[in-house]
Amino acid sequence: MKFSVLSITAVLAVTATAAPAPSSCPLNGQLPAHPAPAYAASLPPCPILHSNGVALSRSDIAQVLVSSPHVVPADTTALADMELIRGTISRYAVAIDGRNFPVLDGVFAAGAFANYSEVGSMAGVAQIKTTLEAALAPFALTQHNMGTSVIQLCRQVDTAAAQPPPGGWLLSAVSVTYVLATHYPAPSMGWPGVISPNDIAVVPVMYQDSWVREIGCQGRVAWKIKERYLLYQGLLIGSVPSQKL
Repeated sequence: MKFSVLSITAVLAVTATAAPAPSSCPLNGQLPAHPAPAYAASLPPCPILHSNGVALSRSDIAQVLVSSPHVVPADTTALADMELIRGTISRYAVAIDGRNFPVLDGVFAAGAFANYSEVGSMAGVAQIKTTLEAALAPFALTQHNMGTSVIQLCRQVDTAAAQPPPGGWLLSAVSVTYVLATHYPAPSMGWPGVISPNDIAVVPVMYQDSWVREIGCQGRVAWKIKERYLLYQGLLIGSVPSQKL
């Protein structure tokens, strides 16, 4: 099924405001419950993208996400959901490289968990923000090039639902993204200046993400990362200060 650019734009605009919009956000911060889109029942169950709390190996990821048929429902809402996930993946890179860490509130769910290997494990978006800010502080510039990405919409049982499946499905998603993260130190003589290639750290990694679909108080759809596991994909190129990456 092919969609024009105009149709994709229209779908995103409709999907972002399709849910009922309460007049105001509840004081307790609890968002109103919304049923999953109709296409969720046709999706495969969500795979688990970690093993004992660490990222899966490259071969395991290939087995989980590539060897089985990739399911993309012929549904405009599904198309819009996948575009929103892609947008969030890209927003993370722009926020990190721009050192705008508050933006991560819109990238990670409030109770998200992230294991960045050498950087450490982080519980909750607040800890994710402070930990990443500290880890990147020694570098003058970074550039996160987001490359190959596989997104699979999936379903899991909604434990809070009053009825069992098929009425109690919760729409979710998993993804893997290749990243080439380049870290630049400040020139020893200040800007403008020359940086030795040996002082530039290039780190190839894979982000293994599980997602949650949230409906905001004004009815807007947002996809956020609820779990992230980082896998180093190759040898570090260049040198790194004493802190962990």
